[in-house]
Amino acid sequence: NCIPEFIEMIETLLKKGFAYVAGGNVYFDTSKLEKYYVFNDFKEEDLEVGVRDSVEADDNKRNKADFVLWFTKSKFEDQELKWNSPWGMGRPGWHTECVVMINDNLGEKIDIHGGGMDLKFPHHENEAAQQEACHGNSLANYWVHNAMVNIDGIKMSKSRGNVINPTDVIAEYGADTMRTYIIFIGDFEKAASWASNSVKGCKRFLDKVWNLAETVNDQETQYSAKNENIIHKTIRKVAADIDALKGNTALAALMTLCSALTDNGCNAAELKTLLQLLSPFAPHICDELWQQHGYEGICSVSDWPAYDEAKCKDSQVEMAVQVNGKLRGTIHVAADLDNDSVIAAATSDEKILRFMEKLDGEIIKTIVVKNKLVNLIVK
Repeated sequence: NCIPEFIEMIETLLKKGFAYVAGGNVYFDTSKLEKYYVFNDFKEEDLEVGVRDSVEADDNKRNKADFVLWFTKSKFEDQELKWNSPWGMGRPGWHTECVVMINDNLGEKIDIHGGGMDLKFPHHENEAAQQEACHGNSLANYWVHNAMVNIDGIKMSKSRGNVINPTDVIAEYGADTMRTYIIFIGDFEKAASWASNSVKGCKRFLDKVWNLAETVNDQETQYSAKNENIIHKTIRKVAADIDALKGNTALAALMTLCSALTDNGCNAAELKTLLQLLSPFAPHICDELWQQHGYEGICSVSDWPAYDEAKCKDSQVEMAVQVNGKLRGTIHVAADLDNDSVIAAATSDEKILRFMEKLDGEIIKTIVVKNKLVNLIVK
């Protein structure tokens, strides 16, 4: 029971002048802070009743942004959980509960505080305000806010009754599929829509990895010439995406790699690297396949594979060909080809030649963007 600790913090805020009693409730006075909005930049009119769902009419407030620290009178008066306090029978505000429990169990400053985008305001703003007012420091070094998972354009939530039970998904498709799909669903900073067909797609991908592993029965320790380039590029891509919390694009790269290995053939060295790269997303299947193939140790704690930057370069690239700034075709040339050779390849392409004949002009200027495009200026 943390009620005494909640009351103690509210009393401290009252003594310091950051709180006041009105209409039986205790309120936090946001005007006393130099900066209240930490995660948002609201204006007074943004807090009008009806403008935001979280803004309620309360004539006891001195400022529209003020919030309740202890309720004795509210829309929750009929609730059963109530405790005695210096201000009467009631309950603490949610924001106060969280700050006190963090302080008591984790310390007055934590490293990372997370939550959904919908908690930025008012919950996390109010937590930060109370911590600064009471202890004079920020509550966390880093605040991480993830976007919402939607169903039919509506936020998934218990109150709406549209929650997908993860245990149901795990029972049907397995824990690795659930984990992979949650990461693959999209950028964590952007809202994403739950799609059951995409869950099945992640299951098919993991099945494809399993089936690929069953084709490998050699002891090769080097990558094949066919797969060397895409493996080195994938190692670089997945490592960078994980560091940037872009798990969805990392998985997309792994799906591409799995398809390439299926098409080109896969040896033991290549399977080992695929399992290491996939392990952060699907650890159970990777550890099991790792053991089956006799690799040393445990996949999920093995050393991350290294890549060679020189081997990440494509031997050939596709370059766009523009005429007077408009795309008119593409050419395939050796990577890092010199500009004169690129222009020669572009001007000898049949499609480009036919188009330039129609213009009946001459090339007065050329622009080459290395390995990307060539623009022919014709007059």
